[in-house]
Amino acid sequence: MDPDLVRQAQHGDVDAFEQIVRERLESCYATCVTILHSRDDARDATQEAFVLAWRRLPRLRDPERFDGWFRAIALNASRDLLRRRRRLREVPVNDEIDAASEARGDNRLDLEAAVGGLPVNGREVATRYYLNDEPIAEISAGLGIPIGTVKSRLFHARRALRQLLDKE
Repeated sequence: MDPDLVRQAQHGDVDAFEQIVRERLESCYATCVTILHSRDDARDATQEAFVLAWRRLPRLRDPERFDGWFRAIALNASRDLLRRRRRLREVPVNDEIDAASEARGDNRLDLEAAVGGLPVNGREVATRYYLNDEPIAEISAGLGIPIGTVKSRLFHARRALRQLLDKE
C-alpha cells in the first residue's frame, strides 16, 4: 500500500480512504469468506474491518505497515463474528462459492475449501500464507504471535490440508 495514500487517509482524506478500500476490498472479502464459510458473514466482517480501520487509522504509527495492520483487523473482525455465532449457537453453513471465486480456477477453489475446513488458528495462518502470499514475518507481526508459533501452525495446517485434499 502506498504510504502517502495512507497518510492522506489518516488526516481525514475520504477519497484516499476510498482508494484504499477499492484496492483491499477483494482480498479482505476473500480472507473473511475463507475464515467464516459464509458469503453473508464475510460481507459483514469485511464492512466491519473497513469501518474499524477508518476509526483506528489516525492511531497507526507506521503507514508502511498498513497491510499487516489491516489484515489483522480483518482477521479479528472475522474472529469476532465467529465468537458471536458460537454464542448464538449457530452452526456455520458453507455457502456456495461466488462467481468471482470460481473465476480464479479449480485449484484455488480446492485450496480455499480445504483451508476453510481447518481450525480457526490454522485457518488464519494458512489463509494469510497460502491464499494471500503473506510472508511468515508479516503474519507474525499482524497476529502478534512469535514466528515459531506461525511456523508451528503452518506445519499443522499443512498436514491437515494434505489430508483434506487427498480425500478429494
